[in-house]
Amino acid sequence: ELRGLAFASASDGWAVGLGGVILRWNGSAWNIVAAPAAARLDDVAIAPVGLREAWAVGNGRAMLRWTGSSWQPIQGPTTSYYAVDMVSATDGWATAPGNRFYRWNGSAWNEAGRPASAQAIDMISANDGWAVGWGRIMHWDGSAWTLVTSPSTRTYYGVEAVSANNVWAVGDSGVIVHYDGSAWSSVASPVTDWLVDVSMASPSNGWAVGW
Repeated sequence: ELRGLAFASASDGWAVGLGGVILRWNGSAWNIVAAPAAARLDDVAIAPVGLREAWAVGNGRAMLRWTGSSWQPIQGPTTSYYAVDMVSATDGWATAPGNRFYRWNGSAWNEAGRPASAQAIDMISANDGWAVGWGRIMHWDGSAWTLVTSPSTRTYYGVEAVSANNVWAVGDSGVIVHYDGSAWSSVASPVTDWLVDVSMASPSNGWAVGW
């Protein structure tokens, strides 16, 4: 089972999942990439600047860093993680049990607040980002994470921020919600099964996947 996906370009992407598996897309095929042992990897993110650095996180102290040639284990600040996203090679976020948020400063991960538990996170910039979880939606404004009004009490498992006024989140029972720059609202869903992730190719073209 694959649980996380990130693309640097149409010919370079990563996928991670159960058993600590890591796959890389080269434009024509997926190939297994050697990595340190991990019970489960739940998410992967690529640092936008340079595209040579990536992070993968999961259960059982699993925090791995791609250095451009190999995956290396990193001694992270906690035992397991839900999600990771990178603003740059020197600025990233990871979420973990216990409502914990951690921030990467280029040399270390440090605790950066406990606003609420977040299953997914997507950063637009250093001053704008979103995280979602158990009926909660949180916004980063550059100085603090704050809870915002959620149109659903369902658990969210995926979030995608296209821009400051176009953000999507999906989750339990097929819930789909959208942010238009001023408020979140529910969007009709064609399914009632869980949706676990969402990705937008453009403001008007996107996909959601799940059970």
